[in-house]
Amino acid sequence: LLYSQDLTNAAWQKTGGTTTAGRLSEDGSNGGHYVNQAVSFTSGSTYCLSVEAGEVSGSPKRYLTLLLAAAAFGANRYAKFDLATGAVVYTSAGVTAGISTAAGGKCRCWIAAACTASVSAGTQIRLQDATGSSIASYAGASGALDVAEMQLEVGAKPTSRIVTTSAAATRAADVAVLDWTTRHVSDGAITVRYSFDDGSTQEVATTVAAGTSTIPTNLNRAIIAKAERML
Repeated sequence: LLYSQDLTNAAWQKTGGTTTAGRLSEDGSNGGHYVNQAVSFTSGSTYCLSVEAGEVSGSPKRYLTLLLAAAAFGANRYAKFDLATGAVVYTSAGVTAGISTAAGGKCRCWIAAACTASVSAGTQIRLQDATGSSIASYAGASGALDVAEMQLEVGAKPTSRIVTTSAAATRAADVAVLDWTTRHVSDGAITVRYSFDDGSTQEVATTVAAGTSTIPTNLNRAIIAKAERML
């Protein structure tokens, strides 16, 4: 996404709201409250839209909604997030979504869906006044959320941030390597259990080669607390 840290830029179309560089605020009209940026999608790829967002002190309760438009995805694909509790409160069909802690008391929120048409379509960051499936218009004049670090990428999970201005940016995939030689693990097939910051775990079939293995990029959580070989 262009201007990944500046919602005021013309690349972001505003509907029913006003912006500073990192804040989306409702205006006095009824209707939707969101910013939108059109992107050229390629059919057959999975795309992930992610942002870092936080509640604004004194604002009425608003739920962050991330949306990938129906023109490219067959139907509107979206999810809603409660930034106070750190929870995904609604996910539409065909979407995976997640939320984790980010710096400065914010949450990193993301959705991913499979693209079905090669067209230009919208990526929306919305304010909603209720949980549930509706993204219909509503009356609201004083709600706001802080939103920044907007990113769209090919893949099923968000990766590290690339700050953009007038052009998209690319880089090699994130790679993290585990050195098993320090634990006297021989080359070959093993099972690794990853423990995450929320206390959950995931077991992954892994191959050790030349004493190392690569941490998968599609784990269930972004923050790994521990990796251990299962016997």
